[in-house]
Amino acid sequence: MEYYEALPPVEFMMLPLATRFALGEARGKAGLPPIMHGWGGYDEQRAHLPTLIERAHDDFTFLKSKLVETITDRSKLEAWRERVNKSIHEKQAQHGGEERHVKDREAMGRWVGEYFDDAGYMGWIYYPELFKAMLMTAFPPMEELDSKSGSGSETLLEVEEMQLNFMRVMDHHLASTLAKDPKHSIFARAAAGRHGNM
Repeated sequence: MEYYEALPPVEFMMLPLATRFALGEARGKAGLPPIMHGWGGYDEQRAHLPTLIERAHDDFTFLKSKLVETITDRSKLEAWRERVNKSIHEKQAQHGGEERHVKDREAMGRWVGEYFDDAGYMGWIYYPELFKAMLMTAFPPMEELDSKSGSGSETLLEVEEMQLNFMRVMDHHLASTLAKDPKHSIFARAAAGRHGNM
């Protein structure tokens, strides 16, 4: 565990989600908080982005399996609800907790903005409403838009609905990662079959 804890943020980010999840569980059992490095800086992560995309399908698949495991077990779902609500209340009670949340949100905004610039999406300056629409399409609301973060996690039913909504969004991204991977392309498989029969 000490090896992973000592990794620089960029290297920790590149660990498979299953490894980070196991580490988080081990730290939880030891009474330690999870390791959360936040979004970090775009420039220092740029070289690692292709690997992040390549690994996305495996990470999505792993997370989906964990969500299904939680949603289909009432006791696990209740434990998850309690952890989420505890985390929200601790953040609210923590000195500077809201300020930290705002800083993390600003770091996320900088990362996304720098990615847009680097990836050629300069149109966000001229057509902000279109980019807002694209973002909201990629990430539709999982709970009511009411300016209250985590407001949909108070009851067990709300937590269940949020997780199901998140899984729907994740399924969309899973389908996207599959479509972009040549080895999952029906056209690539058909072409390989034709060449194999020659």
